[in-house]
Amino acid sequence: MWTIVKPRILHAFLFLLELTSRVRGTWGIRLRIGALYNKDTESLYSVLDDVFKHGLPRMLTMNDYRLVLTPLNVDRKDLLSREVASSLSSVVSIIDLACKDEKAFALSSLLRVPLIKVDAIEDETPHKYAMSVRPSYRVVSKALFDVMDFYSSSFKKVAVVYDARKSRQASIFYAEARKWPKFNAEMMPELPLDNEYKMREALTALLKSHIKQVIPLQ
Repeated sequence: MWTIVKPRILHAFLFLLELTSRVRGTWGIRLRIGALYNKDTESLYSVLDDVFKHGLPRMLTMNDYRLVLTPLNVDRKDLLSREVASSLSSVVSIIDLACKDEKAFALSSLLRVPLIKVDAIEDETPHKYAMSVRPSYRVVSKALFDVMDFYSSSFKKVAVVYDARKSRQASIFYAEARKWPKFNAEMMPELPLDNEYKMREALTALLKSHIKQVIPLQ
């Protein structure tokens, strides 16, 4: 995933650096970037920390400023608490690696700083400070349909296989698939990666369907 995400994060920061240097007059000081993570995304935070320490300095001329991560483990924390707001009060943007707490949107609005998420958000999001390094679910669905249309001779009957955490994306894709009469799409049971028994059941259902063309959503 980070092969794709890393360049997008770097481009996002190039934009943010330009924006913050003009709007806030931050030249000559350290630019603090908040990073929200939890136990499940500690590995992502490690990669992000490596990007800040080694990736960004190679790409940017940083004589007048320096990027500094301000990490925050959000396990058992209220993102709208005074403690969290105070710890992130000096950041110029926030990266949300936790991907679960919807209060991250409200936090960015409270602090009036951009929120960069590593999971997709809707195109019509009401949160004006939010952006994502991933395309929206509807854009992903359209891209998948373009691929299926290009290989239409092969994609007649497809199985939609998805991670349990991506049930919304799978539902959007399946709803769009039903509008295309030349494709016969079947939803497989969701794959709960943390439940081996249910995951085996879902894969067994896929095997019994005898469908060779599979669309994975993860």
